[in-house]
Amino acid sequence: MQLAVYNSTVFIRAQLGKKNKPHVWFVHGFGASSDSFLEAFELKHLKEYSLFAPDLPGFGLSPVARKPHNVEQAAKLLTLLIKKFSPSSPVVLVAHSLGGLIATRTALTLKKKVVCYVNVEGNFTKADCFFSGKAARARNPVKWKQSFQNELYKLGVKDQSLRRYWSSFRLASPLVLNWWAKSGVKETGRELGGKSFLKVECPKVYIYGSRSIPQQTKSFIRKNKVNAIEFKGCGHFIMGEAPEKFYRTVAKAISSASRSR
Repeated sequence: MQLAVYNSTVFIRAQLGKKNKPHVWFVHGFGASSDSFLEAFELKHLKEYSLFAPDLPGFGLSPVARKPHNVEQAAKLLTLLIKKFSPSSPVVLVAHSLGGLIATRTALTLKKKVVCYVNVEGNFTKADCFFSGKAARARNPVKWKQSFQNELYKLGVKDQSLRRYWSSFRLASPLVLNWWAKSGVKETGRELGGKSFLKVECPKVYIYGSRSIPQQTKSFIRKNKVNAIEFKGCGHFIMGEAPEKFYRTVAKAISSASRSR
């Protein structure tokens, strides 16, 4: 695994694979970082692919952007990163949580360049704005962040996935959290996030944990016949809770999409 840097401000975990394979880009969620996808670089399932997992501005190792950096700006930046590091390669997007809104925007912009899209509990309906909804309503972003960070620490005593999330969340900028939260809630709408996902034309799959998916989102999936895979017994952070099965599933989705091209 390597560390790439874009414009001295965006840090990217990277791994180079075979030249004839698609490049896989990972998009972290609200308050998270590229740490969410560590196992992608460690397990065997994606070894032949070039992997890129950026810390978007204000998260992980990347400093805060000079201008307001919401979901729309994050998608524009992701598009620039893909054009810079994957100029002639087909691309696979793997996005988690609110990062799904960013990946969906990117997929709709890049169109045929995106050959497969794996959305992991991305924001489909209003009910998916759980953490971000609380942040969007906060009057003081700094105080809210500290309060929620303390809550995560306590919950992480018994929940390893939340302990891992806490380790990234503590590095997140309160200001950027607020920008992401407000724009994310707006873009999710009642069902707007899910309807945007439906517009993506490449082969796509929605992965969710049985312990965390809201009923409203489950109904949307069923009503719109979304290609979805349930991970029984898992919560919101599926990548870390069941990494072997998760990355095996991602590899299978990429392979299936490649055969259909």
